[in-house]
Amino acid sequence: MVLFLGTFAFGQGTNQADVLYTATVSDATIIELSVGDATWDALRPGVTYKCIADALANTTNITPFIEETFDPAQIDIVGAPNGDIVMTFILPTILLPDGGVGIITMDYDNQSANWFDEAGGQSHFFNPLSPYTITLDSDGAGIVLLGGNPTVSENASGGVTFNGYALVTADYTGMAL
Repeated sequence: MVLFLGTFAFGQGTNQADVLYTATVSDATIIELSVGDATWDALRPGVTYKCIADALANTTNITPFIEETFDPAQIDIVGAPNGDIVMTFILPTILLPDGGVGIITMDYDNQSANWFDEAGGQSHFFNPLSPYTITLDSDGAGIVLLGGNPTVSENASGGVTFNGYALVTADYTGMAL
């Protein structure tokens, strides 16, 4: 009997095989940012300006206004359709002259940034000093306009460009249903 069981056990075999798991991720889940610069022109020394992060319509978006202009930075966002994106900004507090003297200090308020909801056709103004969540449209696109309120020092040189840099970050926070 021992011989029979030994033969039976010897007749069984074991095999192994590898199974490969593969997955691909759509490029649509990557957030792409395209940005333009915020520009102010013809600012006057000693003046504090209030600017609205909106494209010019029938009125100006800078106050006071004589000949000054303000064009907000446009941030185009492309990602997953209907994706919720949290926007965070590191903003300049001072613009420094590229030659010359003086400074421009920057302040931000609840009209310094604007998410334009194309699906709803509405502007949503917000303060860029705090994180803000937008929802991309069904094509995976969104637009944010960014600016601020400059105060030009009394001694600011005319004919000189003043510069400062902002950093924008876009992260997924979840997906809209």
